[in-house]
Amino acid sequence: MSSKIVEEVKDAYSKSPHPSRIKALVMTNPHNPIGGCYSPTILQDLMKFCKTKGLHYISVEIFAMSAFGGEEGFTSALSLVHDGEESPMDPRHVHVIYSMSKDFGSAGLRMVRCCFSHSTALLSLQYANFVSYLHVQPASHASIFK
Repeated sequence: MSSKIVEEVKDAYSKSPHPSRIKALVMTNPHNPIGGCYSPTILQDLMKFCKTKGLHYISVEIFAMSAFGGEEGFTSALSLVHDGEESPMDPRHVHVIYSMSKDFGSAGLRMVRCCFSHSTALLSLQYANFVSYLHVQPASHASIFK
């Protein structure tokens, strides 16, 4: 994947009429639909940009096991952050979304959703949404089986 993405993100941010309204950068890695992967250097540069602007970095890694090509292969955002001065950004501002439905060819399966984050507030919200999904979803489909 091209390293131009970093400059394009910076340019889009600077051209925004209301940059204070931007709260996060969402990246799909591997890229959909071609499965290309961003290098660790590009991902770190994007995280450093997010850090300077106070943004959260959200990595959609739904195609993590379906990566094709690329010299370095797939690198998860989680592998690039840690507690320490060398980390490109605060781990509490890096969030990863993953689902097995794409990798295992079960596009209709929506129950297995994972969100990895160091933010306890986000994880609490994700847990609450998942629990409510489990409790509400079967009741809404009960009429199908009558």
